[in-house]
Amino acid sequence: MVLVEGEKATNALLAIEVPAVGTVTGASSTPGAGPLAELTGRLVHLWPDNDEVGREHMLRVAAGLVGVAADVSIIDWTDAPAHGDAADFLAAGGTRESVEVLLGEARSFAANPSSPAVATPGDAGERCNRSDPDPSWRTSPTSWPGSGPSSPRPALPVSARPVS
Repeated sequence: MVLVEGEKATNALLAIEVPAVGTVTGASSTPGAGPLAELTGRLVHLWPDNDEVGREHMLRVAAGLVGVAADVSIIDWTDAPAHGDAADFLAAGGTRESVEVLLGEARSFAANPSSPAVATPGDAGERCNRSDPDPSWRTSPTSWPGSGPSSPRPALPVSARPVS
């Protein structure tokens, strides 16, 4: 599951059949425990907007997902333009396959219990590593945890669903 900021990026990923949800709180705030609980047990890849507020937003979301999601990783699109997001990546010629490459290279977020719950972009390198314990989820959308037709996970609440 890819978690992005906003409907535009969410819908762009869904259009290429990449399971995605978006935060709707705005980058200056963070979804609470209730909405984040919908991601319980899932492998979650966070795709921040390429700006300081977007990175800080996703670091706060990552901290909120520790102990909730099965694993949390942060995508690093190194060639992103200022404020660039998943929709911009696809508009610049990105494909499902190139998204899968980014997901495979995403850095696993490792919580540091001695750190404050609100992280800053400066500690991202210390709190992340490049481990990917189970790359099998990348084979097809139906093999992604919680994505198949027989998924035991309930549908996301209306407030968390992408806007069509």
